[in-house]
Amino acid sequence: ACFAFLQAALSLRLPDCPPRQDHTRTSLSDGLKMLKSRNLIIFFAFTLCMGIMLKVSEAYTNPFFSDMGVTHANALISISRISEALFILLIPFFLKKIGIRKIILGAVVAWCIYYAALGLGNPAGRMYLYVLSMIVYGIAFDFFNIAGSIYVEQNTDDSVRSTAQGMISLLTNGAGSLIGAISAQGLVNGLVYQNSSPRWQAVWFILSGTSILLFCIFAVIFRPERTKTEKQRIPND
Repeated sequence: ACFAFLQAALSLRLPDCPPRQDHTRTSLSDGLKMLKSRNLIIFFAFTLCMGIMLKVSEAYTNPFFSDMGVTHANALISISRISEALFILLIPFFLKKIGIRKIILGAVVAWCIYYAALGLGNPAGRMYLYVLSMIVYGIAFDFFNIAGSIYVEQNTDDSVRSTAQGMISLLTNGAGSLIGAISAQGLVNGLVYQNSSPRWQAVWFILSGTSILLFCIFAVIFRPERTKTEKQRIPND
């Protein structure tokens, strides 16, 4: 509560950003125009899938660590937040070197490694895999969220850009969270809480395999046009 109050006080020092005064109006038909883009529709479908994966991680990583006997589960999870803060600084570098498409695909690979590391790790002899999973989580989260927002920024018209950004939030934190919570609950209940011998490892391997499948599908069907900057700096795939 104290930090929230401090944040509110600091926000009063932010520069003034008045809304742009123009006479254009955005209608529902303008918002629907963005759905004519095949790549944008594919990206939104991908966003929904990532929202589902994210919800599973948020809901069950801490209970999993506790069930496995990890002494300081919250401290371990805090590594992922540190990783997020560090890897977000590398986004501009990766944008110049490999481009949006490979960054987004890298996020899916990171999710695959993240879940596989959770499945293979244990507190006794492979604690380092849990630490690795938390580090990789920062890559998965940043590459998906930041690169996705940049992709929408570069591939939508000014009149519908805010609508497209809102769509990302809706699919990730809205529909993705809802579907993720329901599906994850059924998966974890069936394999862990309603099972005589909890099978957390199977849960994470199923999610890791799902990430591999998502990567294969997305790599084949998602072919966005490169910007001029990418064409100049990035060699052909």
